Amino acid sequence: MTDTSQTSSCVVIAIAGASASGKSLIASTIYKELKNELGTDNIGIISEDAYYRDQSHLTMEETD
Repeated sequence: MTDTSQTSSCVVIAIAGASASGKSLIASTIYKELKNELGTDNIGIISEDAYYRDQSHLTMEETD
């Protein structure tokens, strides 16, 4: 792991993938590992899970 104690830069890790592919799991795993390694609380997860709107009641034509 790189020593970041002398830097003030920001690192963003983006995770993309299909629904239910494990994105949240890998994000929380990376978060925990970095927090343990760096010993800091300056790490966070920005989740975009809340944007999804259930459209299972619509037909395929209605969702296009």
